[in-house]
Amino acid sequence: MAELAEHDAVLSPATRRLLGSRIILPLVDASRLTADPDDPLGPLNARYDRQLAAALGVVVRYRLALPHRRDRVLETVFVLTKYDRCTSEARDFLGPPPDQDSDRSATARSAWGSRLLDRYLPRVHAFFSGGESVHGVRIPPPRWFYSGLSTDAAASPPRIARRSLAPFGGWEPEYPFTEYRGLIRTLVRAAE
Repeated sequence: MAELAEHDAVLSPATRRLLGSRIILPLVDASRLTADPDDPLGPLNARYDRQLAAALGVVVRYRLALPHRRDRVLETVFVLTKYDRCTSEARDFLGPPPDQDSDRSATARSAWGSRLLDRYLPRVHAFFSGGESVHGVRIPPPRWFYSGLSTDAAASPPRIARRSLAPFGGWEPEYPFTEYRGLIRTLVRAAE
């Protein structure tokens, strides 16, 4: 992506398909988030911020060149991975993200996601701050999902922690299945 951002290049069909996709699915590693006010980014987050902002810019430039207006739409669905490894200090610093016991509304997710981008990925946050059409491509606000699994410390060998689906019976991983189902449904709707 860095090369494409700096140079004109002949694109392979596979690269054109990637750049022409209506959905971008950035992954944010929650284990890298810290509450340290002196170094909120850290070198890994700063590098990822630069790369992702550059990649989004390249995709927008590509989409602007497409002849049909309906192709000038870009959906972004962020997935906060390793949520189980996010420190409680980092979660508390930004306000807790949705989990199985709190508000899972789109508004709550977006608000927390916006704070996360502002704090840890400022270049990406600036990209989205321009509004839906400032880039010439319609970019709705990003949607957010959270993924993580805990292990059962008492088990040997370690197993994925599970919880009961009472009153319906059965079990699911510690992090709710509805999170994954919601992500899949969002991707399907965005691709239509």
